[in-house]
Amino acid sequence: MELHEHFDEIHPKVLNFLNDNEEKIIEGYEENDGHPFQHVFNSFLNLFKVRFPLVTNSEVNIFRYFFVEKLQSHFRKELQDSIEVCSQTYFGKLLHNIREDKSRSERCFFCLCR
Repeated sequence: MELHEHFDEIHPKVLNFLNDNEEKIIEGYEENDGHPFQHVFNSFLNLFKVRFPLVTNSEVNIFRYFFVEKLQSHFRKELQDSIEVCSQTYFGKLLHNIREDKSRSERCFFCLCR
């Protein structure tokens, strides 16, 4: 049986499970940073197998794909948020320093003009 043959049947089941457990997956991965990825993946795969006892290899492959995709999208969002915070902090300080320098320069200029 090819992975794509039953994709339409399996896809909703896997996605619903992962969406229902999204917060637990992220927390599980972040809390177990000492454990390899495989440990976290296997724990959620076992939960999936408990909920759906007759899991085929195709379902495991689809589960793995969407599990990794879910983590990737989470970490991409976290990274983008971190980049935005760093940019705002850096450019905010830079803008503040430019304004201070401009103000200082204007004061010096006006003092010289008197």
